[in-house]
Amino acid sequence: MHIVIFKIQNFLDSSASSHRFECYIKGFNQNHIKSSLISCSPAKNCNNNKKYLGADIFYPPIPIIGRRWIARQINKLFGRLWGLYKLLNLIKNNYVDCLIIGDNNDLLEYIIILICKYNNILVLRELSEHPEIYYYYKNIIMQKILYKNTMFLKYRLYDGLLLMTNELKNLFISKRFNFNKIKIIPQTVDINRFANIAIRNENNAEIMVTYMGSLNNKKDGICTLINAISIVRSKYPNIMLYVLGDGADKEKFLIKILINQLKLSNNITLLGLVDEKDTPTYLCNSKILISCRPFSTQAKYGFPTKVAEYLATGKPIITTAYGDLKNYLKDGVNAYIVENSDYKAFADKILEVLDNYDKAIEVGQKGKELAVNSFNPEKQTKMIIDFVSELKYKVRY
Repeated sequence: MHIVIFKIQNFLDSSASSHRFECYIKGFNQNHIKSSLISCSPAKNCNNNKKYLGADIFYPPIPIIGRRWIARQINKLFGRLWGLYKLLNLIKNNYVDCLIIGDNNDLLEYIIILICKYNNILVLRELSEHPEIYYYYKNIIMQKILYKNTMFLKYRLYDGLLLMTNELKNLFISKRFNFNKIKIIPQTVDINRFANIAIRNENNAEIMVTYMGSLNNKKDGICTLINAISIVRSKYPNIMLYVLGDGADKEKFLIKILINQLKLSNNITLLGLVDEKDTPTYLCNSKILISCRPFSTQAKYGFPTKVAEYLATGKPIITTAYGDLKNYLKDGVNAYIVENSDYKAFADKILEVLDNYDKAIEVGQKGKELAVNSFNPEKQTKMIIDFVSELKYKVRY
């Protein structure tokens, strides 16, 4: 069996999607399945054709160097045309059983679906978010009107859907999608990324708390956490919050104002985007890992990658638990759950963890066991392989 992953966005760019597909590639290799990945976006310091975790990885060359809008658009167009060329080349020279598309681009998806249908190749769509999330930033009124009427149309053309959560499955079934063409593939995390990490400054009096995510308060609730730290500091003045993530200039400006207003400049460090190789070090050296995501469409239907990565460290985590998270996490058992994104509730939970840290360590270890057993790349990709085999059997017979 040969499974090809088609990514419209970049691969190995430290995004949640890239980490997930990296786990898929690793899992396919562990299950002795040949896999390839085509990325339509060029990568820095990467050859056009290379091996990665046993898979063939294909990147386009960069035709134009520059940051101007016209250069970016030409690069995008070239990359997508190159991706289609590489796909056709793979189909011509290798037998391809299944293609998995992992990003959103309506026109490109329709073209790829036609190519796969013509060549009798199963084509699947991987979804980790509610479909409307992909159109969230589109501000053209007519486009939004068209989208509302055609949101689920293209997904009906796929041979199968790989959905991350039960909430997504229920959504698609409510839209009368074929139950047999839907497979839940839970969040996936590479536990080995967080193994054998050197622990620094064990005797440091600083209480290191880490948040990883965007600086968009509406999406990830960063301001809730900052206000909570202000309360916790009154009892633990040596608490230090490290923020791993980036945002728009306006978001960063407002966050810095809030930090100054609360006089937390000595207690909060904004690290910006951190290299993916350094991320495990920050997480594993922290006493507490926190996610403050408020309730939203994204929270209900998705499953935050950072929570799975937090669990993989074995450190105590504090998080809200919307959507499928509530099916996995139990307060005081394998995580600490805050019922809503209120900053006082988060402060109380942080204090609970710090006041009873020996118990919190045990809770963190239970969380790691959960990640090992439920978010394992080998198990998740085995489910994909079995699903592909089932679909091929139904097509054949």
